[in-house]
Amino acid sequence: MKVELLKFPYKYMEYEKELLERELKCNFPEGIISIVKNKITLENIDDNDLDKLYNLTYVYKYIINGQEHNTLQTKLEYSNTNKEELKRQGTRYSTHGLHEYKGKYNPQIVHGVLDILGVKGDAKVLDPFCGSGTTMVECAHYGLQSVGTDINPMAVLISNTKIKSLGLDTKYVRNFVKRAAHSVQNKEFDNDGKNDDHRMEYLLKWIPEKTLYIIEGLKELFEAETIDISNFLKITVSDLIREYSNQEPSDLRIRKRTSPFPNTPFLEAWLNNVYKYLDAIEAAQEIRTFDIDNNYAVLHDIRNGTEFLKKGDFDVIMTSPPYATALPYIDTQRISLVWLGLCSSNKIMKLESSLIGSREFVTTEKAKWLEEFKENTQSLPSELSSLIKELYDGLTEKDGFRKQAVPILLYRYFSDMKKMFDRTYVVLKQGGKFALIVGNNKTTIGGKEYIIDTPYWLSKIAEISGWNIEELLPLQTYKRYGLNSKNSIKSETLIILKK
Repeated sequence: MKVELLKFPYKYMEYEKELLERELKCNFPEGIISIVKNKITLENIDDNDLDKLYNLTYVYKYIINGQEHNTLQTKLEYSNTNKEELKRQGTRYSTHGLHEYKGKYNPQIVHGVLDILGVKGDAKVLDPFCGSGTTMVECAHYGLQSVGTDINPMAVLISNTKIKSLGLDTKYVRNFVKRAAHSVQNKEFDNDGKNDDHRMEYLLKWIPEKTLYIIEGLKELFEAETIDISNFLKITVSDLIREYSNQEPSDLRIRKRTSPFPNTPFLEAWLNNVYKYLDAIEAAQEIRTFDIDNNYAVLHDIRNGTEFLKKGDFDVIMTSPPYATALPYIDTQRISLVWLGLCSSNKIMKLESSLIGSREFVTTEKAKWLEEFKENTQSLPSELSSLIKELYDGLTEKDGFRKQAVPILLYRYFSDMKKMFDRTYVVLKQGGKFALIVGNNKTTIGGKEYIIDTPYWLSKIAEISGWNIEELLPLQTYKRYGLNSKNSIKSETLIILKK
């Protein structure tokens, strides 16, 4: 059987071309593949394998006997777009766009890699750093099972909300939000006693009083609804909080606002936000019914073990782990964390410093990690330990306090990742694979620039934990962080390990 395939009408990055070819070879090992510009010809295809065409990630359409068919990826990616957007790769389709979350990876690469690894049917996937839930949403799209873990309660809430929202009764929610907006708009707010507790005291510092009382009124109405509806609506408010707060919205760290507030009143912006997400959900629901019960996230620190997961229960692990000296997720989300009741204001720093890759230290922890680094008590590869020692010895008085901490932070990061490799090894089936997407780090110490080849060192650390290194595939990519472009990750690497 001969089949023609069409590529998406946008420019493919080199790694996407590579993953496309691999996906075709993995699904059609006996097939003869010919790629000329945007057209692909597949020959010698078994009739029994034709169903696999529908689930290809980097294919736009496939043509069988002159009949054009859209792939599931095409249906999802273009489910809620206008004609102009068809020229760009979509990454916010379905519930992927629900709530801003810095540093997440593209949904296409998740499914593309899973497909290359041969993950099919009722396979079970683990994401130990689930972030905003990209892996689990993709698993729900394609009928796979997944579990995600994260130490950040905001990440877990967003992840579970994205998954559950795939089954949302959107008609009911549309009617509810109209009533809620009308109710709050016409409500008289009494601020007597409102700032008596630490939560309100903190929020009043960062959210203008009128806006705060509106979102508090909305929150009260949301909590009378089912947990899935309540969480969805809270997330749509949280998504706007930074934009309407006294925090500078474009800055990831704590900075008082200098830019003007939006012209659109908060309630109007919130309704627009809700309708935008409901439109995307409805468009996805028209394609198929999604498995929202066998995909979920758990609040858990992967360093502390996996006793709540069965040994050998997972077919594959797929994640984009934190980077050494990672993004300040907790700082960025702190107002939402407090408003949602996920973290009290006096525990934000402790939560921030507990994240793998955090740039923060609890005071007592710094001395502990300095001692561990000097003795290499975590048994990191000797070459890596020597590199970190070179960084430490190269520090000068001209290096600021953040630079002074970099060598110890790197040692802590790689030690934490070693614990993660130890813990996840137990829950993967024998012969199962672990795919990680991570980029290099760079730092300047004593006037000298150092490139930290994080993917290489993680793969060597994984070997110590018993993993076999299958491949390190470089992926050139876009600048991932947006703000603070000097810290942008310009290239990443796909690490594939095998148990």
